[in-house]
Amino acid sequence: MQFFKSFLFALFLLVSCLTYGQAFSPADGETLNYTQVLFRWPANSTDRSYLLEIREMAKGGEFYSLQKDGHKKGAISIFKTSMNEFILDDLAFGQQYDWRVATLPGLQKSPWHSFSTGNSPLVDPEKIRVRLTHPDQPVYLPSRSAITLDYAEIMVNEQGKPIWYIPNPPRAIRGGAQLRDLKLTDEGTLTFVYQREGAYETDLKGQIIWEGPNDGQVSDKGNEEYHHYIQKLSNGHIAVLGQEYENMKLTGNQDSAEVQFGTVIEYDREGKVVWSWSSRDYFTMPDLCFGDFQKLGCTGMTHMNACFFDEENEQVYVGFRDISRIVRIDKKTGRVVDSWGDRMASGQALHGQGLIKRQHGSELLPDGNLLVFNNDSVMDPAIISSVRIFSQGIPGKAEPKLVWEFRMDFDSLTNGKSIRTGNAMLLYDGNYFVNGGGINRLLVISPKKEVLWDAFFEKTDANGKWIPYLTYRSFYAPNLHGMALSSRIFAQTPKKQAKPGFEKLELVLVNQTGWPLHVNLRAENCQVKNLPGKVLLKPFEEKVLAFKAKFGADGKLKENFAIYSFSDEFPSKISGASLIKGQ
Repeated sequence: MQFFKSFLFALFLLVSCLTYGQAFSPADGETLNYTQVLFRWPANSTDRSYLLEIREMAKGGEFYSLQKDGHKKGAISIFKTSMNEFILDDLAFGQQYDWRVATLPGLQKSPWHSFSTGNSPLVDPEKIRVRLTHPDQPVYLPSRSAITLDYAEIMVNEQGKPIWYIPNPPRAIRGGAQLRDLKLTDEGTLTFVYQREGAYETDLKGQIIWEGPNDGQVSDKGNEEYHHYIQKLSNGHIAVLGQEYENMKLTGNQDSAEVQFGTVIEYDREGKVVWSWSSRDYFTMPDLCFGDFQKLGCTGMTHMNACFFDEENEQVYVGFRDISRIVRIDKKTGRVVDSWGDRMASGQALHGQGLIKRQHGSELLPDGNLLVFNNDSVMDPAIISSVRIFSQGIPGKAEPKLVWEFRMDFDSLTNGKSIRTGNAMLLYDGNYFVNGGGINRLLVISPKKEVLWDAFFEKTDANGKWIPYLTYRSFYAPNLHGMALSSRIFAQTPKKQAKPGFEKLELVLVNQTGWPLHVNLRAENCQVKNLPGKVLLKPFEEKVLAFKAKFGADGKLKENFAIYSFSDEFPSKISGASLIKGQ
């Protein structure tokens, strides 16, 4: 799964006195293009906890409470936390907010800070909506969820409410290019492509962090024509699909034709190509001259549309829709070492006849199986689109097998035929998040084939009628900000000088996701006692762990003493906490 291969990073808590000259976020005067807001403020190890106070301004200019039980004039919503950060996920677009922080103990209060949330036609509830099929039932997905809808250039939460829109789109959109493959990274940044124009990593506010050079290093044609897929790898590199063309005389055609080949490009942070692969070096004429369900004959169109990097084993999986094939490439040699799908005169695919047809997406699961959204030959009345999992098999030894399938005609609300687009991903609890592509349906499905969450994405037409709103790919993330764990260390007697030997400390952990986390703990550069190796944190739970750490003869811990925490569910996310000295 992509989140198991995400960029490894450490989140250190930078702690200082709560003074007016230091950074608070959101900053004064800032306008945000999202409503699931991460508040951060300076901290001090003597502050045991904090009260975050927030209020919104009414149209008349006065501030009102955020409490849901009636907006009382002048009232303040208060949230208590042991961390110097807090995610609030029920703000509104087009509003102004004031907020401040008070310390406990002491009730030292910061000044009020003001920020606003912007607005956009992209999140206008009169023009777009995600309609839950069972709004009167409990929502399976946990709160603070973030679901990407790439064609619409927005994200919504588990209730279908918009929580983010793209601000000041990169220059590619000015040419009418379509945004695809919008994803949240583990760092809370975004990756996406504008079809044939640009590939980007940005922050939530739209500031460009990385931009694909699009200079033809691979195609030798002046640009790479980025399309369909982009992924940030664990080493920080960016992988993206491109296209290149060659005039060829195809069998059965009197004249030469321009044939489109797909490329896979891996860039470093400076935009240098560190690895690439082209389907031109793989396909033969029998692959290019095929007959599909529309009997198009010899078109040369294979249509690369999916990719997955297995970084641990240095393998790359690439999907081709129009010839119903997925291939596995060995990165070291650049050779295709396995392939699945319809077998052709070329001898490819090696095996897996009938397993996939005009598929979208190809995700490698932890058990080695492949997950796809199988659009299939929907022109045939007897054929229905489905989500499929199949084993890879071993060429010449073991045939791949269909392991699991969920048919999209599970009810009468659609005919289950998705002629194009779609994808599926494994969630953190073993269920599957599915974008049904052409039927404009978003689902969460259990391994037992229970529908746990179900919604339709829609927009209004020129007459104000609600119609389906196609999205190419959709992805789920636990929150907008790439956060899983927060941690701090407190001295139980912070005003006293520590003595040589073991002293009592407290580690506070906060689960910032709506999923249970099995958290592993590790101490560095210090001897500790009573610190458990592993703890379970319930969704959004705060847990205090008392332990002892050995101080030196001078009564101080080592400068680089730290406790690291990471979870089985989010192994790429590491939170580090250290005791702040100098009190």
